[in-house]
Amino acid sequence: MTRFKRLTDAEAREECELALSDDTGGGSHYAFWVPEEDLSPEERAALHDLMSRSIKRGQSRARDEGTRSGLPIGRQPKISPERDDAQVRQLRDEGVSVEEIAKRYGVAARTVYDSLRRTASSS
Repeated sequence: MTRFKRLTDAEAREECELALSDDTGGGSHYAFWVPEEDLSPEERAALHDLMSRSIKRGQSRARDEGTRSGLPIGRQPKISPERDDAQVRQLRDEGVSVEEIAKRYGVAARTVYDSLRRTASSS
């Protein structure tokens, strides 16, 4: 459970300065509510920069590490570029129709065409 502490102006300024100077991303989380009219344009820009860097750092870490379950983020392709593109190209070269390939892989014909396009551009 999160507990909130009412800070004096001096304590709040000290916490803000500490948060703005901490760029390590070491897991510290800061939550502030400051009325917008109390911020100077420079402070507002610095706070925006801090939040932007923090968000980008978190997104990068999430992309690199995947999810908590260890699975990669996002939907996995039904036809993997590394594993299946060559097989799809080989089937097509053997005269198998795009619709038949799509049935074999359980995908739409558009997905097969995308795979064929990838192999044509990489050749």
